[in-house]
Amino acid sequence: MNNSRAEKQAGTPVDLDEAQATGAAEVLKAIAHPQRLRILCLLSSHEENVKNIASSMHISSSIVSQQLRILRAANLVSASTRSGHAYYEIIEPHLFRMLNCIESCIKDRNTRGER
Repeated sequence: MNNSRAEKQAGTPVDLDEAQATGAAEVLKAIAHPQRLRILCLLSSHEENVKNIASSMHISSSIVSQQLRILRAANLVSASTRSGHAYYEIIEPHLFRMLNCIESCIKDRNTRGER
């Protein structure tokens, strides 16, 4: 991206102190895995249980559980039990905007022919 385009699209400047940057890096690290990102995208529309997430993503329930454990440790999702099943939901409200931003960024990059 050239500088003039970046300047035109720049929003409000962001200023993070060291503790805030560390916290932000932890959130980014928690979502920076394709399976966890896909799980979050699925949970962005509704809460879901491990079995249904695994089925939707065509991966094993144990892998889904491992990924959800990381997302829970980062306080991004929580679980509630109903009828013997744990249902997961996003609890970090800003994560919805972040996921939308990621989706827009990827679509724009694809439109421009970038990877």
